[in-house]
Amino acid sequence: MGYKYSIWLIPNNWKYIQSYYKTEHIPHVTIKTLLTSREAFNEYDKLKSHYMIKYQDNVHDFDDIKYKGKDGDEIEACGFFCKIEDLELEHKPHMTLYYHYHNNVLKMKSPTETLGKVCLVNTISDDPKKWYII
Repeated sequence: MGYKYSIWLIPNNWKYIQSYYKTEHIPHVTIKTLLTSREAFNEYDKLKSHYMIKYQDNVHDFDDIKYKGKDGDEIEACGFFCKIEDLELEHKPHMTLYYHYHNNVLKMKSPTETLGKVCLVNTISDDPKKWYII
């Protein structure tokens, strides 16, 4: 499932979000992914350092977002769709809570809107718990 290098928008309250929703990875909104390290640094330099994140209520099944497992099969995921003020993305902005979907998570309150920091991230590993901020 590795995604090379990525640019994420990490909510300022990410540790709270991680604890409250019991995510195994750093909560984030992906700005760009599947980048080489050079591409990641170049794209990072074009962005502001912070953007406001506004989450939509309720957890959504990401039927239209495709995640690949390490064996190449698609895995299901769910999380919150969101809006990022002053930033247009090539995909629908979202924060994945779980990379393995479970029906019992569909009725959850979204986090409050918050400022997020733009970060470069090593997402080479197949294991989201091993992704880290550069």
